[in-house]
Amino acid sequence: MKRSRALTRLTGWIGASVHTRGFVLWVAALITGIVCVWQHVCSTELASDIETLKSRRDAIEARIGFLEMDCLELSSRERIERHATEQLGMRYPDSGEVIWLGPSGRIAPRRSPEEYVEGTADAAIDS
Repeated sequence: MKRSRALTRLTGWIGASVHTRGFVLWVAALITGIVCVWQHVCSTELASDIETLKSRRDAIEARIGFLEMDCLELSSRERIERHATEQLGMRYPDSGEVIWLGPSGRIAPRRSPEEYVEGTADAAIDS
């Protein structure tokens, strides 16, 4: 049986012994198995880490939702008015206590608030 030159060069370092070839094959299979098991262990650990991070993300999103609800409750108009009247002693001013200022910062003549809302008194304020 004649071997090709390329095959002889390729397998020349192994030697002619069947036992040596079997040992090299066995070592290659063992290394391949170890690599496969190692890859499976790493992928399992990564999957576990991903699940842990997902549960942490869900907990953080739930906390954000509670904080947003607290923020809306704390910034409600009713709560602010109640705090201003009960804690700070504030009240709405009487009509005689209101001073209207024009865009230039000068005191404007007294007019009805509807005129300011409609914008008809803007020209008279600066004159």
